[in-house]
Amino acid sequence: MDECEKIFSRMSDRKDDVSWNSMISGYIHNELLLKAMDLVWFMIQRGQRLDHFTFATVLSACASVATLERGMEVHASALRACLESDVVVGSALVDMYSKCGRIDYALRFFDMMPIRNVYSWNSMILGYARHGHGDEALRLFSRMKLDGPPPDHVTFVGVLSACSHAGIVDEGFKHFKSMSQVYGLAPRMEHFS
Repeated sequence: MDECEKIFSRMSDRKDDVSWNSMISGYIHNELLLKAMDLVWFMIQRGQRLDHFTFATVLSACASVATLERGMEVHASALRACLESDVVVGSALVDMYSKCGRIDYALRFFDMMPIRNVYSWNSMILGYARHGHGDEALRLFSRMKLDGPPPDHVTFVGVLSACSHAGIVDEGFKHFKSMSQVYGLAPRMEHFS
């Protein structure tokens, strides 16, 4: 990252969204979250416009280390940038709040989203399963089958985890079989654990 920082600093006023996002992603990939966040705050102070990719990347980093306070600061910045209704940013917010243990915030935001993608649904289902709300995860999965996109492999990780945590093995087995029989998804290693 040292060489990248040198090149980035020499770019002076020629920095564009790609170069800023590349540096932020590089910091996050190298587990330098504080440097990534500092760069985001520097961008904001300079009046640099943050795009949906920047917000989603930083929110994902906040989720991966469960730093709720920083995630909420990024959420506030997304609000000011009028990007809260963007499906990518919205999905990242649901994921961040869920992974940071604020399933109530995740649900509130999920319910407010005008458009949801499979990542939005998966983040909420996995959040419920992760925090021991198996029944809620399964209710949301039923709602997804009616109103949402088709479930994918990640959806079924959440559903099977929810069944496991709730102690409903028979229902879990039915969902496991439906992966291939109904949705044409071949089970992967993570579906067997």
